[in-house]
Amino acid sequence: PNPVSDMLNLAVRFDKPTNATITIADMTGRVIEFEDREALTNDNLSYPVRQLAPGTYLARIATAEGTLTKKFVKL
Repeated sequence: PNPVSDMLNLAVRFDKPTNATITIADMTGRVIEFEDREALTNDNLSYPVRQLAPGTYLARIATAEGTLTKKFVKL
């Protein structure tokens, strides 16, 4: 759900096992979370955000095929 308060949940769906880099950043570009994941297919990824100040943040999933960035709001 967006906005979030405690946990950010990202659902990823790939046709074949895919390596990805997940980045959570604030709007200034400061990286809060950075993680390399291997062989993702149909996965649900969870990241705790309780410690973040209220505001707008970015969740980015980067693969060899491209990058998807979504905004989310932390209450």
